[in-house]
Amino acid sequence: MQGFASGNPGLSEQTAKTWTAGVVLTPTGLPQLSVRGDWFNIRINKAVNTSDAQSIFELCVDQPTIDNPFCGNTSRNAGNGFINGFRVRPENVAQNSTSGFDVTANYRLETASSGSLVFGIIGTHVNSFEFIATPGALVDSNLDQEWYPRDAAVLDVTWERKPVTISYSLDWASRTKRYTDLQIAANPDIAAPQYLWAKPSWEQNLQIEWSRSDRLSVWAGINNLFDEKPEFGYRSYPVSAKGRYFYVGLKTKLR
Repeated sequence: MQGFASGNPGLSEQTAKTWTAGVVLTPTGLPQLSVRGDWFNIRINKAVNTSDAQSIFELCVDQPTIDNPFCGNTSRNAGNGFINGFRVRPENVAQNSTSGFDVTANYRLETASSGSLVFGIIGTHVNSFEFIATPGALVDSNLDQEWYPRDAAVLDVTWERKPVTISYSLDWASRTKRYTDLQIAANPDIAAPQYLWAKPSWEQNLQIEWSRSDRLSVWAGINNLFDEKPEFGYRSYPVSAKGRYFYVGLKTKLR
């Protein structure tokens, strides 16, 4: 089998339908606290999708009719009808949609002698994350799939008392499925219930910096503070296989 690629065949402009709504709260009794919530619903039509060879073959036969761009990107042997070539190129065939909400909160506490303490948190909840390869094709939900958690949050805490700054961060994401919905639907017994999900992601980082005006700064830190490991069966998910590591840095102006 031979494969070949072609240039852009003349893509049309993709269109997007979006709506967002937000609210900001600043309590009268806590002017240092700010909370913002945003709801979103986004749909992109005629999105550009460049499929690999295997996806081209699968999408060709999985569509309601073989009169689709994917079958048009394959060639067959005139004698036996077997596929003997394919074309990989971008096509305006996909539709992507997602909806959910984001929450952002910030709080700053100033003290007379102990410096300042700043808290910040960003959280996201996704209601839907869907992909349609071509019009009329089955809806493929990416929600809860690898790299597409339903919930995620980042917490940052910074304490500063010149010349020292200490920063802590926590990255969290909810658990995700080990198998796609299509794989589970085709084989409900693909794995025991306790092995259908990969663990949530927890990664904590810590940094301390000493800074003397803008002429000299020295810092050191630890990423993946508690040495979280990838999930069993994964090389680098939901956290990097690098594990805990340390770093130091120096910045200075010679003039």
